[in-house]
Amino acid sequence: FTADATDPAGNTASATGTVHVDTELSVTVETAGIEGDGIVNAVERSDGVVLTGQTEGNAMVEVNWAGSIRTVRANSSGEWSANFPAGSVPEGTLNSQVSVKATDAAGNTASTTGMVKIDTELSVTVNTDDVTSDGVVNFVERQDGITLTGATEGGASVEVTFNGVSRTTTADSSGNWSADWPASAVPDGERLAAVQVKATDAAGNTATTNGNVKIDTFVNRLKFGDQKVEGD
Repeated sequence: FTADATDPAGNTASATGTVHVDTELSVTVETAGIEGDGIVNAVERSDGVVLTGQTEGNAMVEVNWAGSIRTVRANSSGEWSANFPAGSVPEGTLNSQVSVKATDAAGNTASTTGMVKIDTELSVTVNTDDVTSDGVVNFVERQDGITLTGATEGGASVEVTFNGVSRTTTADSSGNWSADWPASAVPDGERLAAVQVKATDAAGNTATTNGNVKIDTFVNRLKFGDQKVEGD
């Protein structure tokens, strides 16, 4: 700016100066690429989560996530990051809001919010009691092969190992899964055949369960003694 002055005697003077104006500030939080796929699963939660974003160089940034607050300073390029340990990261299946406020050296502030997708839950079941109508695979039923069924999260990949033979299938949208074994893969005799099931969802969570299928394919022969029949 330039300032001119004139006194009653007609003398004049001028001066110039510079006024620094800073009325702008912005801030971002990056959630789409968190943990690589934008979803925090159970394993990733156990290591804690780092939130990042961009603002003005050296601005102070306050990050509020699920009631835990971290205050950090952006680097000279405006990049900021805040670490949240496992105990501060929500559990379950939900979208969790993050609130961010930046303040620069001039006192300007800027705020933004973002959503972090949390998916730390997965379960899986296997039905062995109803593998046949009575829960026991007999000689005739074995000849047709068997189908094992269970439930997990919709779309999850399910690996089922029965008597050492594995099948991989995908649960339907309702979470129901099934896997077939031909007669040649079903043991005979009288025994309990082990089943191991492992499910993996889209977020990378895993869940396991075990069961036993009762096998009884022996036909017990009747033994006749020397007893007389009809009195003869």
